[in-house]
Amino acid sequence: MGEEAKSFRAFIAAGPSEEQRRRLLDVQERVRRSPWAGAVGQHGRFVWVKPEAFHLTLRFLGKITPEQEGAVGQILKNVAAACAPLSLALGELSGTPDPKGGHLRVLWVEARDAPLWKRLEASLSEALGAAGFAPPGRPFAAHLTLARVRPVGRGDGGRRKKDLRGANEYRIKDKHPREPGMSQDVTALWQDLAQEIRREIRETPEAPPAEAAGLSLFESRLAPEGPSYHERLRAAWGAASLKHTSGGE
Repeated sequence: MGEEAKSFRAFIAAGPSEEQRRRLLDVQERVRRSPWAGAVGQHGRFVWVKPEAFHLTLRFLGKITPEQEGAVGQILKNVAAACAPLSLALGELSGTPDPKGGHLRVLWVEARDAPLWKRLEASLSEALGAAGFAPPGRPFAAHLTLARVRPVGRGDGGRRKKDLRGANEYRIKDKHPREPGMSQDVTALWQDLAQEIRREIRETPEAPPAEAAGLSLFESRLAPEGPSYHERLRAAWGAASLKHTSGGE
């Protein structure tokens, strides 16, 4: 019983630089003020990620114990020590639809240098597997979440789900095959918004991507207003060091 009380939901992630946090916040604000968000907001509730909680998730671990936290910390230290500092370049605005409901579930920004992060995720998965952790439950996609969308109302859910389907594009492309039942008006608003943000967020060749802030273990605490994330451990790139941060106190 006491041991169970000490366990916590955990994930491994890398944080963006402060400049990138500001840029992601700018994108968030642009989305908030967009006609697309206004249309979707009539039928769903946005839960916005706070700027201090922006992160690129490498592995969700589920509930872990203090003993497992120690093992994960050692893995983070070893993997980060063998890795040169990784840069993080922000890419396109994308969304993930809910496979059960058809509406947009998560709004996120891609990491442009995804192959580098994929190799790091593979190294982590190999080390975690050797330590007895289960393999990842889904394919890895390098991204930073901006918001989640929760449909409102349950009595008229059929109508609301149909209205939200216009948001379920994974990414902006030049041509969009429209799925049956998708709201054409909302889809057009989404296309306009994502194309506009793509132009703004794309970094100029003269501006190198920023270095990510090491590898961190986060605790996820669930709440009605949305989850909060608390950093517990951080491993520095290229150094066999591990910092216990305030979130784990």
